[in-house]
Amino acid sequence: MMNALSKHAKAWIFNEPVDPKKLQINDYNDIIKKPMDFGTIKENLKKHYYRSMRQFIEDVELVFRNCYMYNGETAQVSLMCKEVQDEYIKQCETLNIGFYITDIECEDHK
Repeated sequence: MMNALSKHAKAWIFNEPVDPKKLQINDYNDIIKKPMDFGTIKENLKKHYYRSMRQFIEDVELVFRNCYMYNGETAQVSLMCKEVQDEYIKQCETLNIGFYITDIECEDHK
């Protein structure tokens, strides 16, 4: 799933941590209390950090929530986020993630 998401044409914005200094968004860490990105998730997977599928899914969905929270629903970056999130939802359905997680569903922000 992470390989497919990372390769999505619009996912480049999520492949590494947000750099507030570089992007000149000094309030980012005031608004986003738990930053998350696909690169960090991939590293966590390599290190066997996730003890359950639920932890993994929560981090993936956190990437999307953080984007919407900081940028709003209609910003250009949020529109890109929506496209990547749609791919994520397709991946969840294709991989039947619900089979592995009984008490959480893949978010759908349509």
